[in-house]
Amino acid sequence: MKGMHRMNFDRLDLNLIKIFDSLYREKTLTRVAKIMGLSQPAISHSLAKLREFFDDPLFVREKNIMVPTAKAERIHGRMGRSLERLRHAVEDRGHSDPTRSSRAFMLGLTNYTGVVVLPRLLAALEQQAPMIRVFTRHAGAGQKADFLEEGSIDLAIGCSPINRSGLKQQRLFDDQEVCIAGRSTRVPEHAITPDNISRYSLIRLQVAQHETTDIFQHLDKEKIDIKTTFTTDQETLIPLIVAGSNHIGIVANKIARVYQKAFGFDIYPVRGLDTRFTARQYWHSRNDKDPVHQWFRRLVKTVCAQEGWSDESSKADHADII
Repeated sequence: MKGMHRMNFDRLDLNLIKIFDSLYREKTLTRVAKIMGLSQPAISHSLAKLREFFDDPLFVREKNIMVPTAKAERIHGRMGRSLERLRHAVEDRGHSDPTRSSRAFMLGLTNYTGVVVLPRLLAALEQQAPMIRVFTRHAGAGQKADFLEEGSIDLAIGCSPINRSGLKQQRLFDDQEVCIAGRSTRVPEHAITPDNISRYSLIRLQVAQHETTDIFQHLDKEKIDIKTTFTTDQETLIPLIVAGSNHIGIVANKIARVYQKAFGFDIYPVRGLDTRFTARQYWHSRNDKDPVHQWFRRLVKTVCAQEGWSDESSKADHADII
């Protein structure tokens, strides 16, 4: 019997164990394929070999993720600690220089954070860690926590609060909503207020759950009449439309600054309403002590602190969200 078990083990390609462990952690074939630099059919073929070897489905699809079977849980439970020690041994070898890492990071972003953070982050990575690979997916206000928990993203950058145990966060920078208007649109008061907003044709931003501040919800609650001829759920479209029309729009200040030079519109403050909000990065506690993940989070924080984006007078220590 021992000889048979030894023969079976010798017959197992150890690369399949790495794929098994990665699929157990990442929960999707696509994610595993990207991380390992293989095609999705190659990962599917490897999974078929694992299923044949262990005589078990190992992972079954539920909704958008692959859920381990009871046997897969037992297998990973027995070998998981050994794999973790091996992983840390390999990562510790490059601990002093994570910039040489070839790690892949899946980021969960919104339209807002994709525009204001991602270009700066990629530029910094190109200079400091050119081998690190970055993938992105949209992670709205109601999605970030689920994506982090299921492991389909490594890090989320957004503005909506998350209240779920096991997740951590760090403040990155503050921003506020402003009004933008094309150069042909006169705003004599040089500001938009609840008293004068009804004079203008306003582009309305409407999404299921707002990442920043929901000015329109406040205006509706106060029964303030506003003239809207166009409604969109894409904040980054508003500057493009405003620049060539007589409409005004309400967008985040950093979005306005990014597009102002290219499209030539004016920026005015919004007064009489609290339009401030905070951008944060979020991650799962299982990645909290990972040295490469720690380095990546520090880089995100550093990038966002440039050019006065982060209020240095405010501490940004992360804390458990309970």
